[in-house]
Amino acid sequence: MEPWIEHPNVTAVLMAGLPGQESGNALVDVLYGAVNPSGKTPWTIGKRREDYGTDVMYVANAPVPQLNFTEGLFIDYRHFDQAGIEPRFEFGFGLSFTTFSYSNLRIQPASAASSTSASASTAAASAQITVNPSVCPRYALNASAYTFPSTISSLTDYIYPYLPRNSSFTVGPAYPSASVVAVAPGTPGGAPELWDTMYTVTVSVANTGSVAGQEVAQLYLALGNGEPVRQLRGFNKTMIEAGASTDVSFTVRQRDLSIWDVPGQSWVDVRTLGTAVGVSVGASSRDLRLNGTMAAIGGGGSAAGNYSASVTAATTSPIGPVVTEYSDGQPQVPTEYSDGQVQVPATATS
Repeated sequence: MEPWIEHPNVTAVLMAGLPGQESGNALVDVLYGAVNPSGKTPWTIGKRREDYGTDVMYVANAPVPQLNFTEGLFIDYRHFDQAGIEPRFEFGFGLSFTTFSYSNLRIQPASAASSTSASASTAAASAQITVNPSVCPRYALNASAYTFPSTISSLTDYIYPYLPRNSSFTVGPAYPSASVVAVAPGTPGGAPELWDTMYTVTVSVANTGSVAGQEVAQLYLALGNGEPVRQLRGFNKTMIEAGASTDVSFTVRQRDLSIWDVPGQSWVDVRTLGTAVGVSVGASSRDLRLNGTMAAIGGGGSAAGNYSASVTAATTSPIGPVVTEYSDGQPQVPTEYSDGQVQVPATATS
């Protein structure tokens, strides 16, 4: 849109997204003020194609096309922030017929009573007496584990993941195991503790205009350690009447505070690395109204204690330092190639 966006006759841009059969009615409702728009851009709109730092492969680079994704996590707004590039419209940007203000940022540690250890044992006990008719057991080699449960009734024409009762099966030869297997500790998908709620972040959002509207408040975290300057970790769309104010809350889980440790093949809470986590809430990735901090735990200690937080009002939204190298805990980027194989550094640099 750069060839025309600065033209004096262009006073606004209405993006229809992916139009459907009612797109005409929807656009007219917005243009004539019957509906207050509240959408936010799900991607960054740059000024130049080169600003994005990566592109689609249109011509094969080999008989079998190969992309090595050397950009790592630095795509879209994370790349723009890292490189200090000013976009035309940033990620999460959107206008409204009203205005909103943000205040009273609160960062509240979760209660220890919400830990997964207790809930996991309860869930395990419940699983022994509860039958899910659409989920089949995993890894068991006993045919009885896969036969139709006697505790449920079948429905005609419904396909169940069970063998008929009194069935049996034969286990064939095992597949050869890989010479190197890198598996993260814990259950598939990561340790259950990754989904523990660690903090609740709450802000007050006020409609300071003259018409009702919906605002999409956005939560960003800064994890340091070679990670992007900030990363979206939550958003909440709320309808607010003109002149009214409401509290908007975000849940921060253990996974949101963690980065991947390649040598250890596990997730590591950055606070245990001595890193204080930056907290920002605002109307877009570049319009951050409130800033706060989740204190470091430090010294490789447990992530279970020493919760504290500080809060400040944002006066500017700096892009922050440009990160050019990855630190350990960051997914490693291939740097060398030999015999067609991607070589990954054994250690990282900071």
